[in-house]
Amino acid sequence: MPIVMEWSDSLATGVESVDKQHRELIIRAPDLNKALELGDDLLVKDMIFFLEEYVVKHFHDEEKLMRQYNYSGYEAQKRAHDCFVKAFTEIKEEFEAEGITKSVKAKLQVHVNSWLIGHIKIMDKNLGEYIQRQNVVSLLEKKESEFDWFLWEEEA
Repeated sequence: MPIVMEWSDSLATGVESVDKQHRELIIRAPDLNKALELGDDLLVKDMIFFLEEYVVKHFHDEEKLMRQYNYSGYEAQKRAHDCFVKAFTEIKEEFEAEGITKSVKAKLQVHVNSWLIGHIKIMDKNLGEYIQRQNVVSLLEKKESEFDWFLWEEEA
């Protein structure tokens, strides 16, 4: 099951920094497919290294945003991130011990596919919608306070 994904608006969270990172991952997914298809240990190793670095930065950035916005889904997102890291680490260790096996190939494809489809389309989209709502509320509160200031000036 090759990793098949193209960027589309259905994946957009509305948070540019998150969407930019997601686009980068989706752009690189075919590279992982090609490395696995060729059975090239060096290419797979490079892709695993990329994914490992990507995950650390991306999850850190998302979790920082969740804390910044006091996101109620933080704990569930954090658990999902931790589960992904644990499973990915196990796959990486299996690859380091045995090279590209059918097992490693299948696990990488399934794990990355399920993450791209499930996590981004559901959990990250929910986070994006929450952040957008918070930004609208903040903007409305700011406009309201500016309007109150205008009214106060008129009364004086």
